[in-house]
Amino acid sequence: MLSARSWSGRGGALRTKAKERVVGLGNGGSRKNFCKSRNRILILTAHPDDECMFLSPAVISLCKQNEIFVLCATTGDYYKKGAVRQTELIEGCKILGVPEANVEILDNSAFPDDPHAVWDLVNLGGHVRKIINKFKPTYVFTFDDIGITGHPNHISVSVMSRQLAQAKGFSHGEVKFFELESVSLPRKYISFLDLPFNMGSNHLTFVLSVTDILRAQRAMCAHRSQMVWFRALYIIFSRYMVINTFCEVPT
Repeated sequence: MLSARSWSGRGGALRTKAKERVVGLGNGGSRKNFCKSRNRILILTAHPDDECMFLSPAVISLCKQNEIFVLCATTGDYYKKGAVRQTELIEGCKILGVPEANVEILDNSAFPDDPHAVWDLVNLGGHVRKIINKFKPTYVFTFDDIGITGHPNHISVSVMSRQLAQAKGFSHGEVKFFELESVSLPRKYISFLDLPFNMGSNHLTFVLSVTDILRAQRAMCAHRSQMVWFRALYIIFSRYMVINTFCEVPT
């Protein structure tokens, strides 16, 4: 069991800052909420490397004024590299600014890293609720119902999160859920050139500085087992290494 506590289950306006830009704050949040207060925020993913490949702009920006936790629903064991990928997740999170003690991994055979597997979302929701009650976040950031890539595991995490958001009843009070916007394929690979598409949006948007883009790339490179040639291109061209846009889940 990893020291990151692998969870074995059986059961407004555009403003520019020196380090990053947070633009288009909608009804679901405010600059005060996310940049001045020390909130507890949970990043909920499906696989080790999701936190870097898709959510690093949010994680890096939010880490500066908040306490961030990461919960990964699988060990990433599709190619039988689960142990390696868990270690890579911890290293990637450290580079992003999340300490090892704030990383949880669901190590449960009921939720395999497998695009063909059908997860029991009620069961998954029970495990995630336990972690939310443990870490007591005010906000949860996760995938939308397209899951960026359409991966069934990403979509399962999204559907389950919507169910939790609707059910409410967390031990420490209200929790707001935010979903990472999936964009069209052409927009996905134009890096910072996607920024004009987000002007005037009421989405909660995070845009990294050049320094922090390089940091996000280093974090992704910590996932050595996943660094095949097309992922090297991904970290250069993907807008998700530069920009994150979120919508609040209605309740």
